[in-house]
Amino acid sequence: MRSLFKNPSVRLVGAMCILLGTTWAPSQATTLTGFSTYGNMMSGMRVTANFLNGSSESVLWNSTGNGAGGVFGTGWSLTQSGNSYDSPWTFNSSSQVITSLVIAAIPGNTVFDTYPYLFGPIQTNGSAEGLEFQSLVGQGPNIYNYSDPIDISAGDLFGTLSLYWNAGFTGTLQFLADTDSGSRNDPVAPRQPEVTNAPPTVYFSAPTIDEGQSASTTVAATDPSNDAIAFLLNNGYLGTDLSGTGIRSVATNLGFFADNGQYTYTAQARDEDGNYSNPVISTLTVLNVAPIVASLNIPAIDEGQSASASMSATDPGADSISFWLNGNNIGTDASTSGTRATTTNLGYFADNGYIPYTGYALDKDNSWSAPAYSGLTVLNVAPSLTRFRPSDRVIDEGQSVSARLFATDPGADGQTFFVNGINVGTNLRTSGTRWQKTNLGTFYDEGLFTFTGQAEDKDKDVSNTLTRKVRVLNVAPTVTDLTNNLIVNTNDLFDFSAAATDPGIYDLLTYDWDFNGDGIFDDFTGTSGQWSYADAGTYDVMLRVSDGDGGVAYRSFKVETVTAQGVPEPSSVLGVLVFSAFGAGAAWKRKQQRKTKG
Repeated sequence: MRSLFKNPSVRLVGAMCILLGTTWAPSQATTLTGFSTYGNMMSGMRVTANFLNGSSESVLWNSTGNGAGGVFGTGWSLTQSGNSYDSPWTFNSSSQVITSLVIAAIPGNTVFDTYPYLFGPIQTNGSAEGLEFQSLVGQGPNIYNYSDPIDISAGDLFGTLSLYWNAGFTGTLQFLADTDSGSRNDPVAPRQPEVTNAPPTVYFSAPTIDEGQSASTTVAATDPSNDAIAFLLNNGYLGTDLSGTGIRSVATNLGFFADNGQYTYTAQARDEDGNYSNPVISTLTVLNVAPIVASLNIPAIDEGQSASASMSATDPGADSISFWLNGNNIGTDASTSGTRATTTNLGYFADNGYIPYTGYALDKDNSWSAPAYSGLTVLNVAPSLTRFRPSDRVIDEGQSVSARLFATDPGADGQTFFVNGINVGTNLRTSGTRWQKTNLGTFYDEGLFTFTGQAEDKDKDVSNTLTRKVRVLNVAPTVTDLTNNLIVNTNDLFDFSAAATDPGIYDLLTYDWDFNGDGIFDDFTGTSGQWSYADAGTYDVMLRVSDGDGGVAYRSFKVETVTAQGVPEPSSVLGVLVFSAFGAGAAWKRKQQRKTKG
């Protein structure tokens, strides 16, 4: 139940004292004349709204009608109608984001009464019961604060009420805050004599960071008054320190800085009365950071192939990256975040070997990375023997055969050719098809001869093997010399001989003779001998020369036998017969013949 001390009839008692002629004298201290204060009784209060953008506006309270009053700023207002003990204040901001509202009641001869207990330990005599700030409807402040105690306060009467919103306020708020009024002769006075309010002093220093990092800092200020201090950076509201004494400060995250550079910040501090400090300017330095080569990949290849390389790099800064390999710019990735990369063709490599490479990354600010090392391994590839071509596949014994061998190699290698493991020559060309001609030899005996061909490059890698066969056919012997036709006397021995050749130099020739004309060459064997006929007539002497491999040659000559009186002059006898190693056999044959025919 409300105390009667807040009833309007009590105020009439004071008025009656004046009418009865009671003498008043200044008491040099605040005298409360009424305990029910209405909106129209607070004229002169100074209300300051501090905005999120760093600006502020102060407006003086005026009466707006019966029991009502208020202030009306730019896009905001504060009004109160009725007894402030139980009638709400209405705060509205339609277009401004407000961070704090400061109601300085003393200039309006008004005081905030916060203590609700009559006769309580901190109740000021004559103030009756009070009511501390209460939000009713709308976005209440994150914190509120009573300050500037008045001279007679026992701990319940204050000259200033401040409301604070961390993220700013818009909309409508209704709240309760009880007030009392001072007398005309002894108006409300603060406990501490009011002095000219000096602005705060701000302290601020921006840090130095690397690109790709976030920066934070603290803005601090001091103030001779016991004011909460609001902080602004580049005209943006940072927050308010409600400490009221000592060094006030707020910490702020300046954000992420993707690129190097210098960024200027201006800090200010503002007290509850809207006084601004002198600005302090500081520069945030963001240092460039060199890129880092993340990878340098060069896969191994075979000689005769082209090679490529890929590089990647990272950079905390928002930099494009140029890539360099062995001092040559191989490409630029214009991306400004994440891993940047490029790929390049290293060219064609004709020969095996190892080529070292050193890679660097360069950002747009001309900072070089540390070197990255790699190398290209070019593997040797064995040659390919593509053709092995003998000049003939079938020959006669005694003939020669040549061959050509052809090879390719992706590497720039000369090729050495082998037949049956024997080096037959080297072709020093380093590209295209390399070939070599060789003589496989002269073949003096029949048979099937096998040849294997290979190629070997300068790196001693050996090709595939190609096999070729040459068939050597037997060739029959050739009779080169034979006794000419003869005329001899019956029963006279005559000499005969023959000679033959055979391209198969390893063939043993056999000479078989047929003297009796029976077609069987069993009368004599040998290259020469003697023979006679008992009867007159003409005889065909047949010769068969065989090489033992199925090759046979036949020749013959004629022998005419006559009786003694018919023998021609010696000058008509043809040929000279020579005994051979087979003479004895021939003689034996002759004897047998004579014996048979005798």
